[in-house]
Amino acid sequence: IFLKLITLLYLMFQQIIRRRWQRMPSNTKENGFETLIVDTLVNSNGYEQGITTEYNKQYAIDEDRLFRFLMSTQKKAMDELHILDSDLEKDRFFKQLDKKLKSDGVIELLRKGLRYKHLRLDLFYVRPSVHNPEAAALYEKNIFSVTRQLQYSSFNPRLALDVCAFINGLPVITMELKNQLTKQNVFDAVEQYKNDRTPDEVLFSFKRCIVHFAVDDNEIRMC
Repeated sequence: IFLKLITLLYLMFQQIIRRRWQRMPSNTKENGFETLIVDTLVNSNGYEQGITTEYNKQYAIDEDRLFRFLMSTQKKAMDELHILDSDLEKDRFFKQLDKKLKSDGVIELLRKGLRYKHLRLDLFYVRPSVHNPEAAALYEKNIFSVTRQLQYSSFNPRLALDVCAFINGLPVITMELKNQLTKQNVFDAVEQYKNDRTPDEVLFSFKRCIVHFAVDDNEIRMC
């Protein structure tokens, strides 16, 4: 399902580039391209739009949407685990989640969930068969979101990523956007990932995201 997600986003970018970017001459700057992608995800694909202040830089998590998903789908387990009882309990949970993200990676946790204390918490519900209404209802509770100009760095608060997509508060896809009309292209975005988006930042550490996209108004590359 995650390969399908990446493929769908890749095809969506191609569609935007071919059909819609040329129809938006009023803003040919990079942030116009950014607006177009975010608006397409939000208005045509059911994504929520996040803001950078909702992002927990220490653990690279959209904290609000993670807990909103868990409480709407597994409230009994959340109450039993006392995760939201105090900041101390919340931090213990984050530390265990961070440990498993480092060792197993985000794809494995989305597939198999997180074992915390004596219970397992699901972090994503897959699209079910057509004859399973209960599973379909759970799938609809997944929260897909996108945040633009994400201030991700714990070391330099001025650093910002163009676009980041999340599933239930966990980052899965990052995007650096360039516009050839402003004399930059996809290769500048690739170099930005190589030189500026360093793995000592949690968001860009190994296994933390599924894919990093370098995008311009003509080409898309996976980094």
